[in-house]
Amino acid sequence: AKAPITDETVQGFLNMYSGIAELSGKLEKSMVRITAITEGVDWFEEAYETVGNATGLYVGDNGLDMLFLVNLDRIEGATKFRVSFANGKTYPCNIFSYDTNYRLAVLSVRLSEVKGEQEALPKKAKFALEDLEVGTPVMVLGNPNGHAGAMELGMVTGTEQVVQVVDDEVMYFTTGITEYAEGDGFVFNLAGEVIGIVSDSLNKGEQGVITAANVSGMREGIENTLNNVPRIYCGMRLEAVNTVMGGKYSLPDGIYVSEVLPGSPAMYAGIKNGDIITEVGITPISSVRQFYEEITEVGPHSVRIIVNRDVKGERKEQTLYMVPELRFH
Repeated sequence: AKAPITDETVQGFLNMYSGIAELSGKLEKSMVRITAITEGVDWFEEAYETVGNATGLYVGDNGLDMLFLVNLDRIEGATKFRVSFANGKTYPCNIFSYDTNYRLAVLSVRLSEVKGEQEALPKKAKFALEDLEVGTPVMVLGNPNGHAGAMELGMVTGTEQVVQVVDDEVMYFTTGITEYAEGDGFVFNLAGEVIGIVSDSLNKGEQGVITAANVSGMREGIENTLNNVPRIYCGMRLEAVNTVMGGKYSLPDGIYVSEVLPGSPAMYAGIKNGDIITEVGITPISSVRQFYEEITEVGPHSVRIIVNRDVKGERKEQTLYMVPELRFH
């Protein structure tokens, strides 16, 4: 028999949503609206402007500038930017740094510009450190459904998804929340911590539901972008050798090179599509993340790379030497 709906049940339900609404109001204080303006000249040599919007997350200041994290997809190509605070006041802002690999951008506003506006300033966001679990309740704030300042509720439905980026991989998760084509924003857990950046590019073509890059797996990329620190660059797309694939094709443990970019350090080192990288220096390599960490540790210096390569139907080991580059973007 179904349990009866009592006044206490209804009140508990209302209390739950009241608590969520209160938390949402607090979290929105760490968010701003970004206006991105693209200037150009049409075929008739007449100047024009197109205006787009994005959600920014306040992540702190460096003593000179307030810094806002933004999904690069939402502002790429724009030439002028404005940030709007919760009190409706708008200030000019500039690109402080960006990373095309991890699709991150940081916009800055001079602290001197907002002098005397302490009550209206955004609150610094907090990032989650723990791993995600399926079933975790989440809220998406920003513009998840085409309306600025909106909130969507749902839960994490998948956490093991990985998408390859150059020299690295990004973990992303899925939610049960319906995707909106022009939506963006940030995903929070019910502890008020940021757990994801809504993205339709950092996934493997997931459609229909909101997906987000997992910030706990992008911590280094976010910190480097915030601090304008260059990242190491080899110029490859990599995948872990699947154990089933390895057994079927007698492949060794390591990471599979699916693409070598033209003009990259990897190309000049002689690494080829189809190679399997088994060692960096003297360290056996078993995952893409481990490869990136080892290469980052080495820095822009010559490093020994052992690859396993198909040579006329036989797999042979070759020793190569690569000099990674440092890149800001």
